[in-house]
Order: sequence, then structure tokens, then C-alpha cells
Amino acid sequence: RVREEPDAPLETEDVDVLQVAMPAHVAQNEKELRERVLRAVKSGREAWERRMELFPRLDFGAGVERQLAEMNGSELGFNLVIDALARLDAALRAWQGGPLDPGMKFSPESSSTLSHSVYGPQRDFHCVDGITRRFTLHLKLVAGNRRIYYLEHRVGAEGRAHVGYVGPHLPTTKYAT
Repeated sequence: RVREEPDAPLETEDVDVLQVAMPAHVAQNEKELRERVLRAVKSGREAWERRMELFPRLDFGAGVERQLAEMNGSELGFNLVIDALARLDAALRAWQGGPLDPGMKFSPESSSTLSHSVYGPQRDFHCVDGITRRFTLHLKLVAGNRRIYYLEHRVGAEGRAHVGYVGPHLPTTKYAT
């Protein structure tokens, strides 16, 4: 480019560049490439619009579009939500059966909360197969006190998960607020 002041010194900057000239380079740098793609997601609306590309093993329930779209990207914990969805997706790709380890802190909901007349139904989420189910497993995101409720399942040999809720901690019998 043409410098506005011909006598001004050139500015330089060192940048790290990943070499991806051949398919083998993509495989060698897969983790770093994926992390860069995820860090580039700037809003929940963008995450929703790119969900099939970013999280191909996740089936999002009806309410999740609104929940993600409400996130503008500046919230405390936004990047953790994107990272958690990516970790869950990666765990499903590796899942061979048995208990699924999503690669981060998770737990089932307590039976007292699930059977509670008010709190239990708050965990009923409409799945993409048209069935409403009560979800118990949830990822725990400490920053922003957010939760992601999911229900793993298999389609043939492929591990998948319904994601029913992405949002603030829901009330429980132990923590009503």
C-alpha cells in the first residue's frame, strides 16, 4: 500500500501463522484451528446461525434459539457457553457408549428437584424429534452461573445430544433463586 508520508518509518508486526497447505497440516493443527474458529464467534445469534457447522452433534431444542440470540457476546461467561457446547460436541464425537464424559463439570439434577411440582417441569424441554422430555444432566458454567441442560442419545453409531436449555441457573429445592 502507499504510505501517506513517504519518509515515515514502516510499521512492522510479528504474527503467528498456521501452515495449512496440505490436508496433513489441517490434521496437525486441528485443535488450534477449531479454537480460533470458536473464539471468532461474537454473539449468540452468530452461534445459532452457525450451529450446524460449530456443533454438528448437538440438536437444539425450540427455546435454545431465543436463549442464544439474547446473548450479545459481552456477557460474563459467553465464551464459556461456546466452549462448553464445543466440548460437549467433541465428547459426543469420541463417545463409544457407556456414560458420557462431557469434558467439564456436570451433574444430574437432584431427584427432589425433578419431582418438585414447580421446579421439575422447568426442566421439560421440547426436543427436535417432537418429544418433550425432562432433562437431568447439565453442564455447570461457574462464570455467569449458567447451565446447559442436555440429553445424550445415539443415532445409529453416532453420539448426539439434545440441548434443551442454555441459560441462568434454574431454581432447585436447594437453591430457589
